[in-house]
Amino acid sequence: MKTLRIIGSGMKGTLHLTQESLTHCQKANKILWLGAIVGLNTFLNENKWNHEDITLYYENGAIDRDNYDRIKNKIYDELKNYDDIALIVLGHPRLGVTIVQEFQADASIALQILPGISSFDTMINDLKMDPIEEGTCLVDANRLILYDYHMDPCLNYFIYHICSIGNARTDYESPAEKNATHFLQEKLLRHYPDTHELILLKSESHDEKSVQYRGKTGELQILLQHVTFDTSLFIPAMLPQYQKMNMKFYHYLMNT
Repeated sequence: MKTLRIIGSGMKGTLHLTQESLTHCQKANKILWLGAIVGLNTFLNENKWNHEDITLYYENGAIDRDNYDRIKNKIYDELKNYDDIALIVLGHPRLGVTIVQEFQADASIALQILPGISSFDTMINDLKMDPIEEGTCLVDANRLILYDYHMDPCLNYFIYHICSIGNARTDYESPAEKNATHFLQEKLLRHYPDTHELILLKSESHDEKSVQYRGKTGELQILLQHVTFDTSLFIPAMLPQYQKMNMKFYHYLMNT
């Protein structure tokens, strides 16, 4: 059986590669990688590991599904020539990396997933918050709109993939151009007042500090003019109303 190791690079290039991940790189016959992972090419050359950047298969302006198919086909071609392949991806492989779930469904491959520091990890650090204090929800923008999930304003929300709302193309050079932001604004205004604060957040990376743009729910379309493929939308929680509190439990806590 062929082995595919999918490795999370974290958010700060080679600075975030774990010792566990490096051990798995040593075991692979060839290393592939996707995305602008700072310092990786130099690092792999210094270690004299067989490697190839396959980011070019993720074409700007192409249909997203076609891009994923090109990447998958490239990896399958490499698995014909090598018994053990490593694929390094940005962040954490389990957070928003579509092809991971697709490879997981292939029983003919021995799949191993190596976690990395995710954008969620770095964003909560940028925001100086503990996500379990009010509770936190992570959700994909298109699924939030399509499935019309009920949103509880008492929870924090991190909305991912806000760069491609209703857009099947990979427009990473100009994501705001065809981004159907009005659908997300309509959705949020059903759950929040138009004055509720929003933060468009690009987390700290290898060579850049965290970037935050602040706006209001009623100004979402203006705020998302700053959107890139590296940004997510953070919606801070609102305190619950007194009437919603479990007073029986409150009194129990006060008497213990």
